[in-house]
Amino acid sequence: MTASAQVADGSDVAVKVLDLSEGGIRMDCNQAAAHSLLPAEQRTPGPVYGVTLELRFELPASSGKFIDAHCSVAFFRRLAQDRFHFGLQFQDPGDRGLDRLRHFVREHLSNQS
Repeated sequence: MTASAQVADGSDVAVKVLDLSEGGIRMDCNQAAAHSLLPAEQRTPGPVYGVTLELRFELPASSGKFIDAHCSVAFFRRLAQDRFHFGLQFQDPGDRGLDRLRHFVREHLSNQS
C-alpha cells in the first residue's frame, strides 16, 4: 500500500506503508523523501520531536475512499544508504477515517486468526 505525505512546502512525497494500526503507521521511503519530510535538525535517526505532517492513503478494497490524517512523527530510522523507516502516530484521522481504519484493522486481524 502506498501513501502520500504532504511536506511543509505543500508538495507530496510518495511513501510505502509497511504497518498500519488504529494508532499509527510505519512507512518506508528513500533518502530524498526522508529529507523532504524532516527539517535538517531532525535528520539524525532516532526519536523525532515536534514534527507533524499530513498523510493520505487508501485502504485496500475501499473503492477510492481516502483517509486524510494529521500525524506526528515518532521515530526515524536509517536501514541502508537510501532506505528509511518512519513511525507516525495519528493525531486526527477524522471520524469517518477512524471508523474505516478500525473496521479494516479488525477485519484484517480476524482473517489472520
